[in-house]
Amino acid sequence: MKKIFSYLFLSFVLFSNSFAQVEVSTRLIEALQTAKENDYVRSLVYLRDQVDLLAIDQRLYHKKASLEERAYTVITALQKKAAETQGNLINYLSSKEASGEVFQYQSFWVANMLMVEAKPSVYQELMMRMDIAEMDLDAFLELEKPVEVGEFDEGNGTETVEPGLRIIKAPELWAMGITGQGRLLMNIDTGVHPNHPAYWHKWRGNFVPANQAWFDPAGTTTPSDCDGHGSHTIGTMVGRSTTTADTIGVAIDAQWIAAKTICSSPHTSNSVAAFQWAMNPDGNPATISDMPDAISCSWYDPNVTNECTGIYKTTLDAVEAAGIAVVFSAGNNGPNASTITKPKNINTNEVNVFCVGAIDGASYLGGNNNPIASFSSRGPSACGGTGSLLIKPEVSAPGVNVRSSGTPSGYNQLSGTSMASPHVAGAIGLLKQFAPTLTGHQIKMALYNTARDLGTVGEDNTYGTGLIDLVAAFMSLGNPDTVPPTQITNLQVVDPTSNSLRLLWTAPFDTSMGGVIQYDVRWALSPILDTVAFYNATPITYPGAPGAGGTPQELTVTGLNFSTTYHFAIRSRDAWGNWSLVSNSASGTTLAAPSIGVNPLSMTKILLPQQTIIDSVTITNTSINPS
Repeated sequence: MKKIFSYLFLSFVLFSNSFAQVEVSTRLIEALQTAKENDYVRSLVYLRDQVDLLAIDQRLYHKKASLEERAYTVITALQKKAAETQGNLINYLSSKEASGEVFQYQSFWVANMLMVEAKPSVYQELMMRMDIAEMDLDAFLELEKPVEVGEFDEGNGTETVEPGLRIIKAPELWAMGITGQGRLLMNIDTGVHPNHPAYWHKWRGNFVPANQAWFDPAGTTTPSDCDGHGSHTIGTMVGRSTTTADTIGVAIDAQWIAAKTICSSPHTSNSVAAFQWAMNPDGNPATISDMPDAISCSWYDPNVTNECTGIYKTTLDAVEAAGIAVVFSAGNNGPNASTITKPKNINTNEVNVFCVGAIDGASYLGGNNNPIASFSSRGPSACGGTGSLLIKPEVSAPGVNVRSSGTPSGYNQLSGTSMASPHVAGAIGLLKQFAPTLTGHQIKMALYNTARDLGTVGEDNTYGTGLIDLVAAFMSLGNPDTVPPTQITNLQVVDPTSNSLRLLWTAPFDTSMGGVIQYDVRWALSPILDTVAFYNATPITYPGAPGAGGTPQELTVTGLNFSTTYHFAIRSRDAWGNWSLVSNSASGTTLAAPSIGVNPLSMTKILLPQQTIIDSVTITNTSINPS
């Protein structure tokens, strides 16, 4: 009976497809062929009427829409399309659910489609509907498994900065105060171990309802990890221990959210649901603070037959149009050509889909200009195109022997393009702190256009445009000018003790993009009156303060001697200028910078008198008396 049913069903499918009403994937046909009459087969049903995402995206860029307007426009357009066009199909599926022919169904708006789990007889009817364009198996996705696993280090780490972070020049941005503060990153992976000291304090769920920070189709409400892979990638994005100085992450002050979809039931629909959730975690399309700046993905669909124009493309176009940057691992199937794993061959534009190859960081640091990992998948794209659209991957990042937080409380080393992708996601988090009004697409273009060329000269199918360079990308986003920041006029001291104090001042205003200010703070035992004295004085490292002028700044100074008078001076520049274009520049023999002297006298409370500002630059009346 089963053979007769399969033969009749296959004949029906071939007859139906001859009229080209619904495109049915080969793997769904095969699943229906092998299914028994009362078996349920799980599929994705893609409707014919879809939002023109590329047109909306172009219009929003043309009108220079804010990120808030962009997200609201895209999300509400997608939701409206689903509400207006899915009704008849949902009514049909609901009736079939009542009769037991449909086990379950789920509506999506990120792409106008439904997940349907139904008996083969239902698919015979679905194939004849005019409102359906395509049907595919709701297949299992595969984790981009690491090719090497290093020995576990279950301790507190090595109290260092990982080489991969230095290779992409993350510390240079940290030194300018760009640490990912206020930004949000995400992965779609195997989950995240709770309580790890490198990242647990950065989980967004510590500050908002858990359902806005954790997505699990299984219904869990707190993070967990079925493998350790997702914990490793989150660590590379944001990890920095609270108990040691151990730094494993790129965006060390960013927060994270996560989706656990690549575990016991890694259906495509679960990851699509994760993308949809990421666009609107709090359920309010008018807010964007809940949306991640970047989503790192290290999984693939091994058997999809329509990656270039179907469900994946529409879903990823929607997420990108909303302003989020999606980053994929390129795959671990190298070194042969055209081994990029699906659906990373999609090339809607130069950076969508953005996939990342892996380099050997140790080899690169040793001077090798061709440090590609042998396992790193190569292009060209299977989706065709010309020029850069045909070339894959887009960029490269460290992916060999990367140490991160892959165990419940310790660290391990993994190798794979899965380790390279979160380096890029973390880089996006840093750049978004500096340029928060830019879309994920624009940030990715900065990384793409400024990467350091490796291997064959020019963009190629091994490295893409090359190794990401955070400093070069940062500089490309800026708007250098010849106008120095405004002067600092209100340097003051608070909370002095016998050996410490806090310096306070207001961030100057600057016309260059981002307003990233670098400060030169110095102190000496005698007044700082000229440039020579200033440069010979003891420097205090204070990297900067991204953001608008007018915000309060402070610096704690420790290690001072009891009952000793110290003199402090400060000046500033923007991130692109040299020190000849600074606020409070030298004037004659007097350094026209706010300066103040203070004498720590005792541990008792000290009252700071009113400061007198003379000529708007020099602060006098430096004596302070104990209360």
